[in-house]
Amino acid sequence: MSRPLSGIKHERGATFYIENIEICDREQDKDIKRQVISQAKANNIRIMQCYVIHNRVSEYRVGCKIVVPQSAAEMITQPHVWPDPVRCREWVQRGRYTRSRQHDDLDYDDIHQSSTEYSASNYREWHDNMYQNEYVE
Repeated sequence: MSRPLSGIKHERGATFYIENIEICDREQDKDIKRQVISQAKANNIRIMQCYVIHNRVSEYRVGCKIVVPQSAAEMITQPHVWPDPVRCREWVQRGRYTRSRQHDDLDYDDIHQSSTEYSASNYREWHDNMYQNEYVE
């Protein structure tokens, strides 16, 4: 027997990024999506959209860009929702990071030195931004 017709109220979505998801040799994107949605559902969180994002550095790690209802935004980032070391953080648009020369103080005449400084400053910026929204209990 099928259930009767029911409606659902529209709710704005909030975008997040889930990182450090392991992907095995024979797994496909649809398998990862299923795992992420299942984990969220087990914690009473509805995922409206889910996209697998492949890591440029590691073929064994992927991330997922997800959209959840605004009402689930606080819950989705809680560490207990995801297995360790999987983390969920707010999605940050690529364009928000300013990486042009006019906004830094690096010496571009010494390419090795400037590359080292650039990498270190970007890592510090990434690290600071990544953990700024973590909840302290």
